[in-house]
Amino acid sequence: MKRQVLNTITSLSDYRLPGFPERMAIIDSETTGGKATYDRITELAIILVDEGKVVEVWQSLINPQRHIPPWITRVTGISNDMVEDQPTFETLWSEIEQRLQDRVLVAHNARFDYGFLKNEAERIQQPLNLKTLCSVKLSRYLYPQYPSHGLDAIIQRLGVSVSHRHRALDDAMVIVQLFQVMTADFNADDISKACQHLLKRPALPSQLDERQLLALPEQPGVYYFYNDKQRLLYVGKSVNIRARVLSHFYSDYKNAVDHQLSHQLHQIRFELTPTDFGAQLLESQQVKALSPSLNRRLKKTTKLYQYKLVDDYGYYRIDIQAIEGDSPLTSVYGLFRSRHQAIKRLEKLVQEHGLCQRLSGLDKRPSGCCFAYQLKKCQGACCHQESPKDYNQRVLGAMKALQKQQWPFSGPILVEETNQQTQQTALHLVHDWCYLGQVNSADEAWSYEPLIQQKSITSMTREQSFFDLDTYFILVRFLLDEGLCQQTGLKIRPLTS
Repeated sequence: MKRQVLNTITSLSDYRLPGFPERMAIIDSETTGGKATYDRITELAIILVDEGKVVEVWQSLINPQRHIPPWITRVTGISNDMVEDQPTFETLWSEIEQRLQDRVLVAHNARFDYGFLKNEAERIQQPLNLKTLCSVKLSRYLYPQYPSHGLDAIIQRLGVSVSHRHRALDDAMVIVQLFQVMTADFNADDISKACQHLLKRPALPSQLDERQLLALPEQPGVYYFYNDKQRLLYVGKSVNIRARVLSHFYSDYKNAVDHQLSHQLHQIRFELTPTDFGAQLLESQQVKALSPSLNRRLKKTTKLYQYKLVDDYGYYRIDIQAIEGDSPLTSVYGLFRSRHQAIKRLEKLVQEHGLCQRLSGLDKRPSGCCFAYQLKKCQGACCHQESPKDYNQRVLGAMKALQKQQWPFSGPILVEETNQQTQQTALHLVHDWCYLGQVNSADEAWSYEPLIQQKSITSMTREQSFFDLDTYFILVRFLLDEGLCQQTGLKIRPLTS
């Protein structure tokens, strides 16, 4: 099929669509897959409507510069051979931009089509910012009595025949026919009010009941996204749950997670916390415990690695070690989830501070000058060309930012967080940078005494350690910053027996 640019189609030019936005671009796109940040457009159709009248129809196959999977070809009928000699999106951009400029973009599931257009434009460094009107949401708004509003359901409901379902122009023409039926069922004012209502809203997933958003609080806490089968998709946190949830639907698919949510999200639940402190702790725990499918994969840390400075004939040698209970805090630096992560960070430190590769363990020679010394990138500590004092000072400088924070309290503490507006409170039991959980009172906290005695940052190799690296960073950030504690409303209460 060759590229088509049609200025008029008789059957469409007879349509009148009063009440809809004055300048619309009704579009449909076919793609190589469902991920807008990766997949590409293979076909695009644009039907232009001015003051309720169809004034132009434009359609083109597009070379996606990417292989079309066989299952996509089976659905759309668009093959790799069909698009091989077609223009690329960049080649067509001026024609597309000219037609979309200063118009409301209309599509059935507008987030999908607009997301693909937006990402295609960004790949060629072109801006694209349009208001969008989703015909799925408009159908749902005007016809709440119908259970389904997908394009196949619309086709069946209207009783129309489509020659080539899943081809851009044919699918876009169904939207025009849907709008024509709306003009017969509703007056222009009702249609206009419905369109204005939807244009003021973020591009919400078409299958999500808007009442769930109205129920979201503007308070700190954790939110949970589920699909239609009640499977957990995503866990997030915020100081304002409603604002954060809505932000997922403003991103135009710049975020792959938001893109997938637009197709799968059916239900939202939430759990309130007094402050951001509790929200961060709860999110970290829930992501690891529940393994939501769209969250970045986080595993509970069972073993950590650190740098330990060891004397090597007066010079500091940097060893990578698993955490040991007898490691003196004054010679231990950094916390890493894997030995590989520790090595990569050490390579960077050696380069930035001109450290010796052999004394850093990156050059495995047992003695003598390291290879970097031959390249004049090492000042010769490995062959005693640099004094131990000078070299050790540079090592300590490199390690300074990685020094593990010492537990600044004599024993376990209760962290009390309070929301000054709602008066919601929570007590968190913490010891040696280990989060042991929430308690109701100081008396209840002492029921954790066996754990307090056994679980600490130095017992990381034990099977059921309470230490978690992500939680450690949260605790360090809040507990060692007096200003942040005051700002958040945290009070630290040392426990004494």
